Amino acid sequence: MKRLFILTLLLALVGGASFAQKTITCPMCGGLGGTYMAYSYIPCYYCMGEGTVPDPNEAMQKAYNYGANLMAMLMGKSALVRGDYEEAYNLFDKLFSEENSAEAALYLGAMVELGMGMESKKSLALKLYKYAADLGNSDAKAALQRIKSSGYWEATDAKRLWFRQALSVQTGVSMTPGNSGGGYYQGVSPGGNSSGSQSSGRRCAGCNGTGRCTMCNGRGGYWLDTGMYTGQDTKKWQTCSACNGSGQCQVCYGKGFIRY
Repeated sequence: MKRLFILTLLLALVGGASFAQKTITCPMCGGLGGTYMAYSYIPCYYCMGEGTVPDPNEAMQKAYNYGANLMAMLMGKSALVRGDYEEAYNLFDKLFSEENSAEAALYLGAMVELGMGMESKKSLALKLYKYAADLGNSDAKAALQRIKSSGYWEATDAKRLWFRQALSVQTGVSMTPGNSGGGYYQGVSPGGNSSGSQSSGRRCAGCNGTGRCTMCNGRGGYWLDTGMYTGQDTKKWQTCSACNGSGQCQVCYGKGFIRY
């Protein structure tokens, strides 16, 4: 509940924020904007007649911030794929509150809508999507259209897992065995080939002795809804990038154990 309150407050504050570019006096014309030559005024080519130029120190800081923000966004997506909702929220929240990031608002909206690490609150998700859409984010616009035409996503384990799988393919980040969740992969025995592994070596830590790829659960792939935010039925079979379609654990190559 605390997170939802903070998000609601930030959404109200960030919307009215504005940022002015810092400038310095033009070093070429001394702030005059130009000079007179032969009775004609010639604007300064360096400041284009403005008398001021952007502060180079601020420009360098902006370039650094851009790179840092890009990395933070990638880390947030990776955390979301792994199911680390705490880390994902903290990264997206920082980008949203400090940088006015439309993409961060989009992912916060998805987390709120699906109840990822917090209570699902549809009205707040809608506000976050609208905020991101107003800044030009195309995925947020698709999400608003999907909500209008077919309604909100259900905040279920299966839907949360589906979202993480789709994001995993989009980012190329693998879902770890410990965070693959329930939903589609429920009912798999974690024991697998434990008896054979004990007699032939140690049980594979990569698949917990099952011999199956932990990302696709031995299926070699999975159905991916490519209309991630639109809600349209655009499913296609996606070959598992972790096992290249073999369905086997790539640590023990399907044996379930590692020989001593």
